[in-house]
Amino acid sequence: MNRPFAGRPMIIELAAREPFRLGNAMIDPVAHEAHWPGGDERLQPQAFKVLMALAAKRSDVVTRDELVELCWDGRIVGDDVINRAISLLRPFAERAGGLSIVTVPKVGYRLIEDSRGNPAKRTRALAIAGAAILAVALVAAVAGRVYFTAPKPNPTPAALTVAVHPFSAPSGDPVSTHLAERANDATARMLTESGISVIDTSGSSNPPTGTDFVLTGSVERMATGQVATIRVEDPVYHSIVMTRQIEATAADPEALPDQIGAQISAALSNAAPLVRLDRAYRSDPALLANLLNSNSSTFESQRNFEIARRTAPNAPNSAIAQLSLAMTTGLNMEVTPPAQRAATLAAGREAAARLLRLAPQFGDSYLPWCFLHAEVRLAECEDTLEKGLAIDPRAQWVGNILGKLLINVGRIDEAVAIEKITLAKNPYGDTQTALLLLALDATGDSQDAESLFRRGRRLRPQSVGLLLNRVGGMLGRGDFDTLSRFEKQIAASGLAPNYKSIAGPLARAIREGSLPLAHASCRTAPRDDDLQMTECMLALARLGDLDKSFDFAGRLYPPRTARTTADEEAVWLANPDNFDTLYLTGAGAAPMRQDARFLELANRVGLVRYWRSNRLPDFCVRYHEPVCRQFSER
Repeated sequence: MNRPFAGRPMIIELAAREPFRLGNAMIDPVAHEAHWPGGDERLQPQAFKVLMALAAKRSDVVTRDELVELCWDGRIVGDDVINRAISLLRPFAERAGGLSIVTVPKVGYRLIEDSRGNPAKRTRALAIAGAAILAVALVAAVAGRVYFTAPKPNPTPAALTVAVHPFSAPSGDPVSTHLAERANDATARMLTESGISVIDTSGSSNPPTGTDFVLTGSVERMATGQVATIRVEDPVYHSIVMTRQIEATAADPEALPDQIGAQISAALSNAAPLVRLDRAYRSDPALLANLLNSNSSTFESQRNFEIARRTAPNAPNSAIAQLSLAMTTGLNMEVTPPAQRAATLAAGREAAARLLRLAPQFGDSYLPWCFLHAEVRLAECEDTLEKGLAIDPRAQWVGNILGKLLINVGRIDEAVAIEKITLAKNPYGDTQTALLLLALDATGDSQDAESLFRRGRRLRPQSVGLLLNRVGGMLGRGDFDTLSRFEKQIAASGLAPNYKSIAGPLARAIREGSLPLAHASCRTAPRDDDLQMTECMLALARLGDLDKSFDFAGRLYPPRTARTTADEEAVWLANPDNFDTLYLTGAGAAPMRQDARFLELANRVGLVRYWRSNRLPDFCVRYHEPVCRQFSER
């Protein structure tokens, strides 16, 4: 039965809440304000309380009696008072976008979020980094008002345990009932495959002692088709920690049960490291209350950082809070005002050091180092990540970032092996799948990449990361023909917001051996469009115009190395942005590596120093390219 557990009543206390995402808007409970792209609004206090009550049980019905109890302290109020609050909120929901308030006749109301309302913006790098998702989960975990106690280590925590209630079909139609039954089976199976212990509660409504989370779900027929609503609760504190709505696609409605199972399994697997950290270094249980109730594509990175910066100093013994501050500091250096970067970095490093003192046996504690130091310190970053994996083989985020580092330095064969292991830890993870796709395509393993891509697209048809990482891998190996065909193949579904490629014309130029056609295509390539500049850099090198190829390389890869570590840090703080070096180390850049200018280019981004530490790239180990002789020269 799809219902919450009986327990303590929900209390609407605005002053105790941190900002959170609702639809397209960021809600500030303290200020009674909402902010969304193109708009800001301050809501009337009573209407704001109603909004909070609906948001707390989003997708579930909140009865009129519950609204009276929660928002008017049980005072007797007429229907017109509640109606007036709802009438104020509905136009707001329309203005903000991504949410709506539905009347349930003779019962109450429920708030529905449209997960398509706020698509992720395309970032500078083509390949996504799993650390961004970890940072979102961390910020969600520390977003409440909490009180901390000293850590109590527990070095051998058990796996997550999730009680799964049978999925319901409230509308009662045969299709919904069929999909609900299949969703229940698929979710239990995929959770188990992800290493999560599953408890079947079909014979009981109460979860056994020791259950971490309780999962309930329903499938209903709506105007747009079959829609699943999933909720994950903390059975001890009766708080909703995650809600998801997943809509069946018109092309493959029968895939809905697998999509439900995959997305829920991935979310809980992503949360597992933090649950382990909380168990080993116990703090206030409220830390995990909002752990899963976030979405990496909609949370604002700067807002995450501000929440972490306010929380961590007041939680010196919380490993989660320190990890949150350390990670979000590194991920936000680029948008931090230059005058504040040194002080901000110092605070982030202090949090990272405290984290390692609190949780030295937690593998992902070693991850922030790489985000809090200049990216040219590649060998030290690799050593730190490997230490985290050696200490804690279950750590999954350090594996993700280690694999990405190996891709960038040209050790792609090793990266494939590491990303396969990382995907095995979270077999339905979007980030894990996307990074393995990047590595497979970069090596030219098109058959395995295509198989993995089809699986990923079926389970996550809206994933932009899968698409962009395939593009990055194909471009890394310089396969313009395959990239052009791939773009045509998926054009109907839309690659990503603002995706503008010239792979098609450049593929034709390469086939025809036509430099004039390539020059015409690249002449208008915007100086701020990394994708088009990378395409031009590689295509022009392939066609023999190395002068213009290195001109584009100069724009993409400004100098990052310096005489001393302090000088390199100053360069990094002045411009924390960076660009993937896969496009220098992959097969597509082989013509550039035959030119004397390549050594200087690779040196200024830290690659030569890394290779000279006896960590040679695949093009030296496997193909023995002439440039490799110079990596041993000082």
